[in-house]
Amino acid sequence: MLIAWPALHLVLQWVFAAWLLLLAWKIATAPPVDIAGVLPPMGFLGAVLFQWVNPKAWAIALSAAGEYMLPGRPLIDEVARLSAIFAVVIVPCTFSWAVLGSGAARILDVPGRLRLFNVAMAALLVASVVAMLLE
Repeated sequence: MLIAWPALHLVLQWVFAAWLLLLAWKIATAPPVDIAGVLPPMGFLGAVLFQWVNPKAWAIALSAAGEYMLPGRPLIDEVARLSAIFAVVIVPCTFSWAVLGSGAARILDVPGRLRLFNVAMAALLVASVVAMLLE
């Protein structure tokens, strides 16, 4: 679709940028979480199913498809190649993210530190959006 309608790429880029900026705002202004009221983690199957409605996952998938899939090659081959690359990259990234998150929970148990962390993460997200739009 992106090859047939190049203007769609620009529209999607701005839609995803707006979504990420909204997420940055929500992160920066998020109140401290009451651990007692937090639901248990969704588990592996829940996380897999969540990806079908996760706008960030769709943004990454569409961006990667538009940028790295080679036109003129069989679609199934391109999807398999891109999926293999994602699997090789995502598994270690997800593992390290989980380990860091587990350790960060002990550091971010103080509301002031959590607030500072949220503002820093929101600023990094805004910086990534600016970099994407300037590219």
